Amino acid sequence: MFRDLVPLQLTCLHKYTTLIPGTVEAMNAMKKEFGESDIPTTILPAPIIIPSAQKCRKT
Repeated sequence: MFRDLVPLQLTCLHKYTTLIPGTVEAMNAMKKEFGESDIPTTILPAPIIIPSAQKCRKT
């Protein structure tokens, strides 16, 4: 299922995803308080998560 679904998701992911307002600020606050490690909070495949994480780091 993932072999077929993930490539389809990747083709339109940028059109339908945005960061939740306050995400960057919340992550920065947690990094400041708890250290620099990123904590995964999803079971989605890496090819779907990585673009969102990169977008978060750019803002």
